[in-house]
Amino acid sequence: MKKPQVLNFSTSSSSSPMGTVTHPRSAMESLGKVKSLAADAVGQSNAIASPIHSEASNATVADMRAQNKSKALQTYQSFLCAKMQLLSEQQTDPALFPQCGDAPNKVLGRLAQIGLDAVSCLQQKPRQSFHDVYTDSVGLQLLSDDQKLYQSANHVIFVLVGWLTMLYNPQPDAQMSIFQDGFQCFQHRTLTHPLSGPSTPHTRREIAENMMFLGLVIPKRLRADTSQDQAATSLDARLINAATICEYAGVEIEWSTSLFSHLSFDESRCRLTLFALPSFCLLHNVGETSLLYSLHETIATLVSPAEADEKAMIDGFLREVLLSLHIFFGADKRSRKYFKSKEFHRSKGVSGIEDPILTSLCTQRKPSVLTTERLWSKPNYSPSSDFPILSSRLARIQAFSRANNPNRGLKLWSDRRDLNLTYTYRAVIVFGTIGVILSLAQTCLSAAQLKYSMK
Repeated sequence: MKKPQVLNFSTSSSSSPMGTVTHPRSAMESLGKVKSLAADAVGQSNAIASPIHSEASNATVADMRAQNKSKALQTYQSFLCAKMQLLSEQQTDPALFPQCGDAPNKVLGRLAQIGLDAVSCLQQKPRQSFHDVYTDSVGLQLLSDDQKLYQSANHVIFVLVGWLTMLYNPQPDAQMSIFQDGFQCFQHRTLTHPLSGPSTPHTRREIAENMMFLGLVIPKRLRADTSQDQAATSLDARLINAATICEYAGVEIEWSTSLFSHLSFDESRCRLTLFALPSFCLLHNVGETSLLYSLHETIATLVSPAEADEKAMIDGFLREVLLSLHIFFGADKRSRKYFKSKEFHRSKGVSGIEDPILTSLCTQRKPSVLTTERLWSKPNYSPSSDFPILSSRLARIQAFSRANNPNRGLKLWSDRRDLNLTYTYRAVIVFGTIGVILSLAQTCLSAAQLKYSMK
């Protein structure tokens, strides 16, 4: 597969001193559609992506919030553009998109139009199926009505919904499969295989019902009446930072563009999954105009109708994702170094782009991303108040970290999970070494005295 063209999100198409290439009109039109799609999906205005310039010393909280959201939207737009370019090149049948032919720029623009139609359909009526969105797109002449291309057309919609909600990582196998925590939930199933029942294929079931079947549901808020033991447990930041769990507990970090995978921990493989695109969390506008909110509210209704009034707690979940990323890296000096040396390039490899919000969270002790959102680092966190949604996942990681102690001297010396044990170990080493040195010195002096007395 050839390397996709990288489109610049600059508003100007003129040449720069570095030799910026002027894009054709069709490419710029397609780019504009991708920008609009990204903004509509998260309930934001496309205008916030315009660069905002202000002196750091004079920047107000509102200025910093605006700057961060501008960076976040540009990052999400770049992510969508990169993914959709790859998808446009994988569509080998030009008949799938009427009047587009095989021109990549036209196909990219058509994909953006299909995405906009899907967002509009699901925001107006969340309880729709992939087939419903397909029918609407066919009516707008965005997709072919050829039944031979039915599976491919629904796969395009399936992939776009995944990227627009970040609930799953779609696979490019045209079988509506996803990559989730190391396995495919739809593996060996095609659009003609039912989820349940003898005659209902995936495409004709509600999209929310498909997501519920896959288990793509944001964890419930911690309740004091049912989780009193867990609520009483404190989360120690020294036990759940990257330097501790990776260097001392032997955990390997795996980056993902699936929100649901964040903080998923596989103890058998010692592998922790983290969300690689926090820009999506920062700019997300929780409300009726957000696709993630609309879709997941429907999922929550299907899972527990009695708790539908909780609105799926999307806002709290996204804030906890941001704070947990900062705790794992930015709040600890050793973890900041660990991210810069080992995880920075690995996180870029998963999303295909550099996320400035992720860099800020993971390399700054007091990032403006959290300062403007009133989220500060603390040595200890309360599961019930600080992490009411992700507390169970963090508690599991903390328990694993506490149970796996280093067995090498240098690691024991620098281990800061249990300061009393660390200081005791250091004291034993220091005073023991001093005692050995004094004993050797006394032995040498005794030998010298004996030799002198024998003369």
